[in-house]
Amino acid sequence: MPIDKDKLRRPLFIIAYILLVLAFCLETGIGWVVKPDRNPSDESIAAVQKNFKHDPPDMDSIRRDMKRLQQANEAPGYAIPYLGFTDGILLLSMTWTLLALIISQQVQGRIQGIITLIVGLLIALASFLAIFATLAILGVMVSLFLATPFGTLAYFGIWGFFGVGSAKMILSFSMILKIAFVILLVLSNQRFLRVKSMMALVLTSLVLTFVSTFLIGFVPPFLASITDAIAGIVNAVAGLVWALFVAIFSIWSVVRAILINRTSQGEG
Repeated sequence: MPIDKDKLRRPLFIIAYILLVLAFCLETGIGWVVKPDRNPSDESIAAVQKNFKHDPPDMDSIRRDMKRLQQANEAPGYAIPYLGFTDGILLLSMTWTLLALIISQQVQGRIQGIITLIVGLLIALASFLAIFATLAILGVMVSLFLATPFGTLAYFGIWGFFGVGSAKMILSFSMILKIAFVILLVLSNQRFLRVKSMMALVLTSLVLTFVSTFLIGFVPPFLASITDAIAGIVNAVAGLVWALFVAIFSIWSVVRAILINRTSQGEG
């Protein structure tokens, strides 16, 4: 359902758009913000000691081994960056609405379908690769964690330092930005509520953000890397589904643009 740009409250819509851009940049640029906690906690060390049936190493020894193992690991996680798949599609949709205020509908109609198709396919491919890559890493995490005692020590050394507090803070801020975006979007024009596909996409984004926060926060910190990977897979699957949806839907727009172009050339 097209939105009448003459009835659109432009200042509110532009502010809503900026908030969505900030949320997207926050999620996809999360590697600059959320880093693993570089100091092994006493809780993590105690969990490793429990896996040694006889003569467990002392805490200082385990701490040194953990720090040595985790030196190569700088990954901030998967759940938050993978939110960018779905939010990227939402941002693209909002971008077309914004461009409608600047360029003519005729010009936009010629380019919207093909660009949406290309972006949708690229996001679908990226989501697909992310799913299998994260599944492989998740398998390694679980295998090491269960392979006591030395596999568990390796797991804690590589993945036992997830920055839970920082991740929850970023997710909370992202949720606030998205809720503010939705409120301002509806205030700019209530007809947005009638665009079912857009509202479903917005709801998906909010639910994924909430689920990511829950999965990362409800387990002990040394298990957060595992639940973060699970949340990342969920987010990537959602991104894949939405990317395929917009790509398939945009094919008709491309075909229609080609037919209109041929018709206009035939008349000329």
